[in-house]
Amino acid sequence: MWATCQTGEATARIKRHLLSCFAVMGIPQELKTDNGPGYCTKSLETFLQQWGVRHSTGIPYNSQAQAIVELANRTLKTQLQKQKAKRREYSTPYMQLQLALIILNFLNLSRDQFTTAAEQHLTGQKINPHEGNLVWWKDVRTKTWEEGRIITWGRGFSCISPGENQLPLWVPTRHLKLCRESESKEEEKTLELCTPNLPDGSNEDFC
Repeated sequence: MWATCQTGEATARIKRHLLSCFAVMGIPQELKTDNGPGYCTKSLETFLQQWGVRHSTGIPYNSQAQAIVELANRTLKTQLQKQKAKRREYSTPYMQLQLALIILNFLNLSRDQFTTAAEQHLTGQKINPHEGNLVWWKDVRTKTWEEGRIITWGRGFSCISPGENQLPLWVPTRHLKLCRESESKEEEKTLELCTPNLPDGSNEDFC
């Protein structure tokens, strides 16, 4: 997680924030934002092109597109409230924010994990057992179930690779079903194909 103290969402301040993110977390391949005025300017598009970052706004067919952002905001606000009464020596907003980020990134452990968020980010460690697994995902446009593979996932959504030469898709986790994993007679692990329209309760959900 990374955050900076800004006084608004003007394009100039967004650029300043992004430069700080690039310096700490590295340059991403793609950036997804909402459709706020500061994110839809020609100036920002030119800035991101100079850094080789693809930019997209919103996630089609997913009303929970900003779920992970809202969760991160809530986590950061909760930490700031916790330390507000205990750490009065860190009086400025800048110092309060930096202290919160140190705690969240370097001192907290995720549930069922033995590494911090910073270690997971820097090492590229897989943080969820479902990542890389085959799934069935529901195409809300055609009402059909398609096979894909999980790239990454978060609370309320998942990024799916629908197949070779196809762009990744962001899908609500309520529209995902895990494919079962089994072993063949030759003791080689294979993924058993799932039937999308199985009775309720027979497939494993991501809820």
